[in-house]
Amino acid sequence: MREINDNESKLDVYFRVLDYWLLVPVICVAIIGLYVLSNVLATGYDGNGPAMFTKQAGAVIFGLMLALVLGGVQTPTLRLLSYAVYAVAIILLLVVIFDNYSMADEWGADRWLKLPVIGSFQPSELAKVAIIMLSSNYLGDIAEKRISPWKGYTALSVIYAIPVVLIMRQ
Repeated sequence: MREINDNESKLDVYFRVLDYWLLVPVICVAIIGLYVLSNVLATGYDGNGPAMFTKQAGAVIFGLMLALVLGGVQTPTLRLLSYAVYAVAIILLLVVIFDNYSMADEWGADRWLKLPVIGSFQPSELAKVAIIMLSSNYLGDIAEKRISPWKGYTALSVIYAIPVVLIMRQ
């Protein structure tokens, strides 16, 4: 790795060390997905195809921007963020269970929340991301021998079990 010059900005360094071998395929898959979606919607999907495509394209752009922002976040901050994301996911999974608003008639299951701006949202999707983030913390700690494998895998079992039980409850 090259030395950082005093003349280089943090943004220059960020884009120099960015993992393009990961970024480019993700962008390609997102573009292919949007292309396939546009073809499906062009076959006469229920009348609101353009709005659905625009919403999906916006979500792709938002996701890519979020990934670029998170790529610049330091590891200790990401570790803290993983606990916050997990807590929010658990709270949203509980809201689905106790919200007294069922979408079972509309979607066939009561696993969705209606949120302003976003629309319908499935908290189990956020729980998947949270579990991955927390798992990386504990697996890294086990690999670096900061915690014993027994303690780490026990913690992971609890981390996995809570959302699984809440999702099964839905």
